[in-house]
Amino acid sequence: MEKLINTYNKLLKENITIKELKKNAALYNIYPQSIYEQDNSILFIIKHNNIKYLILLGEGPLLDSFEGESLSSNKGKICPTNHVNSKLLRKYFPFTSPVSHKNHSITLGLGDRLGLASIGHIRLLKDYDVFPVLAQQSIRELNLTSRDYNDVLDSASWAVSKKVMI
Repeated sequence: MEKLINTYNKLLKENITIKELKKNAALYNIYPQSIYEQDNSILFIIKHNNIKYLILLGEGPLLDSFEGESLSSNKGKICPTNHVNSKLLRKYFPFTSPVSHKNHSITLGLGDRLGLASIGHIRLLKDYDVFPVLAQQSIRELNLTSRDYNDVLDSASWAVSKKVMI
């Protein structure tokens, strides 16, 4: 975690822009389509040692509300992709929340049993006029996989944030 903290403290000192983040996304293990700016903060999702984190750089109420480890000068945070932060993600970025499919003529249920495939489902359907239903699990599937509805919803929200935030 120390290396991760040092990396993003360095980015804070350099006042890196979204354009530079996108250009150097691979260097920082950033999902490039997860980079977003809102309320004086830049947000993005990274993968470090096979664990995904939400990184917030900036200041203000958005930064203050997420759970995570503060970076230097309290101008950034490394946040776990946990349930509390998932609820905040859905609050601040409504496109990561479930929505009705009633206005779509074609829907496709894509229950992601392990919480790992939704990003691939999104990538697969992005060029088609199909409304994906990502957070779809039966009680039987939840019991078989030892998951609960919050975990299914959280996994779908984080997947959408990695593919939609630009």
